[in-house]
Amino acid sequence: MLKCMRKTLFTFIISMLEVLSSACHHDAITISNRLYKEHTEEERYASRFAGFCVYDSIQFSDGSTAVYKQKSAPMNEDLRMYDRNGRLLASFAAPSEQTGQYLIYDYDKMGRLHRIVEFYANDTKEENVEELRRWCREEDGIFGLDMVKLRNAVEEMDFKAPSSSFYEVYTLHYDDSGVCKKVTSFFNDTLMAEALYRLDVTVKPCPEFWTNDMHGGYYYIETIQRPIQEHEEYTYRIYDGFNLRLEKKYKDDKCYAACLYHCDLNGVRMTELITLTRTNEYNIYTHFFPITHIKKVEYWKDGRKSKVESYSRYGTLLESDSYVYSSGQMVSVRHEKINYRTNKLVLEKVEDIPVESHMINECEVLECIENIHRAEMVL
Repeated sequence: MLKCMRKTLFTFIISMLEVLSSACHHDAITISNRLYKEHTEEERYASRFAGFCVYDSIQFSDGSTAVYKQKSAPMNEDLRMYDRNGRLLASFAAPSEQTGQYLIYDYDKMGRLHRIVEFYANDTKEENVEELRRWCREEDGIFGLDMVKLRNAVEEMDFKAPSSSFYEVYTLHYDDSGVCKKVTSFFNDTLMAEALYRLDVTVKPCPEFWTNDMHGGYYYIETIQRPIQEHEEYTYRIYDGFNLRLEKKYKDDKCYAACLYHCDLNGVRMTELITLTRTNEYNIYTHFFPITHIKKVEYWKDGRKSKVESYSRYGTLLESDSYVYSSGQMVSVRHEKINYRTNKLVLEKVEDIPVESHMINECEVLECIENIHRAEMVL
């Protein structure tokens, strides 16, 4: 009886060890038989029309896929890996004249984005050489990358304890209601949402992703602080990583102010403040540049520019342009400039120009306020 019990216990222990072993080890992922996707003639034409010299995909043995794109001029490239359910697992991106950027994604049990690991392929620190070999490019690999090694390296990533000297890790923290309230990094950077606000984290391509061979070909991590429920007056804050880039103020769902920031060795500084004041007659856009203390004021009426005034840092009116719309096609521009002897504006010239030549409408000005940070994202 005792011998039988020992045998049963031994069998149970062996079974548990096998279960634990299988749980801690995954089968090596390989490329499946379907190496390349068979494109239709329409797909091939569309990729060439979009400027891609290479556009192809690979399927792995676990059902995950990789999609690779490369343009011809400049030859920037983008590789994205997805799991069998379509969730983004990793990406590799590079401009043609720079080394590549890797991003690896981790999700929690609820399927929410939990961690983003970022690093670059140009790390030269001696202690990181071995780690970099897991991710390095291979001349004889597919698309210049060892896809099998890359896919397995993603699968084996230890998100809980990656090397802080090699990786940057962004961690999203959710409250009990499932709202992201905090984002942290390895280097003790922290973004904390204010009360009644949440943090939305997304990864976006830089504005010149496909067009710039030096500063394109990379993704930036954008975090937006927005209200959980929009109310009468609220503020949006947009961060590039942990650096504040833009602050927008809303009232009655209308943006009335936008503050643009820039991060350099002197810290985070405001570089432009745009405010919108609505009167019975005009919508007035004031552009203030804190570094130079110069101010420009635009007056808009019925969706058209009416007047533009430029002020010095001391508040002196330096220039003024007035717009008179004589017909639907032409506008008369009256340009005045200060005479420093009399300290008064003097008419310099009057010219008639087509409305469509360089005039923009107010909707485009509002769109500039909404997207003012896009031009500043290239660091």
